[in-house]
Amino acid sequence: MSSDGLQLPKVFIVSWVDYCNKYGMGYALTDGSVGVHFNDGTSMVLAPDKKHLDYVVPQTHEPSVRKNYTMTEYPENLKTKIYLMKHFEKYMMERLYGDYEYTYQDLERTKDLDFVKRYHRDKHVTSFQMSHGVFQFNFHDHTKVILSSQGMLVTHIDKNYVRTRWPLVDIIRQALLPPHHDPAKAKMYSRLFERLKYCQSSLVNLRNVQSGSNNVNAASTTTKANPSSVEAPLR
Repeated sequence: MSSDGLQLPKVFIVSWVDYCNKYGMGYALTDGSVGVHFNDGTSMVLAPDKKHLDYVVPQTHEPSVRKNYTMTEYPENLKTKIYLMKHFEKYMMERLYGDYEYTYQDLERTKDLDFVKRYHRDKHVTSFQMSHGVFQFNFHDHTKVILSSQGMLVTHIDKNYVRTRWPLVDIIRQALLPPHHDPAKAKMYSRLFERLKYCQSSLVNLRNVQSGSNNVNAASTTTKANPSSVEAPLR
């Protein structure tokens, strides 16, 4: 918890792989779990122990149905998705996942795992709504903005994976002050303000996506390879 009493986000997306033109969106989280948001709207999340998994089926007017299985005991109709999960997990953990100050292995957690509820892509940012109330915006310059504590805490991760946090009220207060005397900080705040404005418009787009579905701007279907996101050569 921060000094302002706001809950710091422990679980968020470290890396992701876009194969929504064929299978879905894969992602790896800070706690070591790996998930896939399939194109049919269902989600599968592999626990950090790589043995247990949650399978989530969204409902239109009711809470999602979540069931817990293991990688060796599951219904026959999940065989293909288990196969795809193995490939997504192997690709991301071997090629994309990094060891950062905010990554860890929560091996005790084997069920009720966090997952992506919905996402939206456009030419500037990919937006995610997580099941535990975190909103994440991965910009295509490899920076990230994360909103947590009901949007009252803003976390920024730059392209060098350096993480900084501000209570939203401090950012608003800074916006009302004259430009900072330090040019570097003035530039940083200016860029952060612009990012938050874009996050606001992205939230509107994200809200319009039905829970459990994906919404991808057709003009942005290929993501260049980088340490956090690629369109992967899955088979």
